Amino acid sequence: MILVDIGGVQSGISIASLARELNLSRQTIYNYREIADYLLDFETDYPNFDGRTIKEGVGLTEYQAWVISLLISFRRMRRLTMQRLEEYIQNPANHFDVSKHTFINF
Repeated sequence: MILVDIGGVQSGISIASLARELNLSRQTIYNYREIADYLLDFETDYPNFDGRTIKEGVGLTEYQAWVISLLISFRRMRRLTMQRLEEYIQNPANHFDVSKHTFINF
C-alpha cells in the first residue's frame, strides 16, 4: 500500500523539514512518530548508544519519513481518529505494509 510519494527525502531529515514538505505542524509529525514507534523496524532505525535508543535531537531516516507519510495518508483515507490509528498500528498483523522490507522493495 503506497499512498504518498515523498520524493527525495534524505537520511537525517529533520522533523521541521518533513513538516514543511508535508505542510503540517511539527507537533503533528511528533504525534505520528510516537504512533510509529510501535513498529519494530521504525524503532530500530534510531541510533543506539550504550544499548539505549536516542530519539531526541536526531533526524529521521528516509524509511522513518516514509512511514510517517504513509500513516498520515492512511489515517486520512480511512478517516480514523488518532486513537483508532494507534489501535490499528499496535496490532503486529498490520505491520507488513510499513515494514522495512516493503520500503526497500519500493
